[in-house]
Amino acid sequence: MQRKILLIAPDIPSLPRLRTDAEVSTIQRNHDTRLLSGVVRSEDVTAAITEDSYQIIWFVTHGATDGVRLTDEDLSVEALIQYAKSDTVEAVIFNTCESEHLALRVSGEAAVNVICTIAPVDNGDAVRLGQLLAVKLTEDIDYRDAYDAVSSGSSLYRFYGIHSHSTRSAYRNTVSSIGASLSLEDDVKELKAAVFGRYGVGGLVQETAKIKDNLAELLKFKPLLVSIEAMQKTNTSIPVYVFYGVLLLVALSIAALFIIIALGRGGV
Repeated sequence: MQRKILLIAPDIPSLPRLRTDAEVSTIQRNHDTRLLSGVVRSEDVTAAITEDSYQIIWFVTHGATDGVRLTDEDLSVEALIQYAKSDTVEAVIFNTCESEHLALRVSGEAAVNVICTIAPVDNGDAVRLGQLLAVKLTEDIDYRDAYDAVSSGSSLYRFYGIHSHSTRSAYRNTVSSIGASLSLEDDVKELKAAVFGRYGVGGLVQETAKIKDNLAELLKFKPLLVSIEAMQKTNTSIPVYVFYGVLLLVALSIAALFIIIALGRGGV
């Protein structure tokens, strides 16, 4: 089967040229494709979107901080979302350098399937995946199955999509809920790190138990100190060397305990 594809592969003189001819020709050979190449402006993309209907918008270009690169400008993520909301669009493919942040917004707000990169990808690897994906999409399968068939376990690509039976409005609500859950999970992780530090929850419990044990050891000296204090109050005389000997023993014992604590925490 052929899919209707808007393929955007601009020339960008200010950046290294991408060797994408093989990918572009494979897409054109296997699908009903409108190609925007050479000098491509944002108004060219808008015109193409309004003049025809597409199932897939496919970008073969460089990524930008908050969008994708055209010849002399960036196409913003807001524009990408607007294009992806076209009634017939089912998928957006970002065969660009690191585009996961774009994919999450486009998939969530436009409720379409998105394939993206999560890190800079070697030009040859990007072209190969594009060719394999273009051929796989000629089969009567959904986008997820096509992606799974051509990606490797260590792939620098990701798929964000909707089930074929889901409506766009239902999926948009689901994605919003998932996004909120992920945000809450991140907040909980940060809170745990702030409260429990490098020990973690279990580690903090163990450290607390050690402190209790060490405190119990220190409290064993309390009766001796109380006795010395009582003798001083009643003016009971004790040899000076005994008094200072006891104090020295107590001091050395306390110092030894603190050294043990420090070693246990990796502080020494």
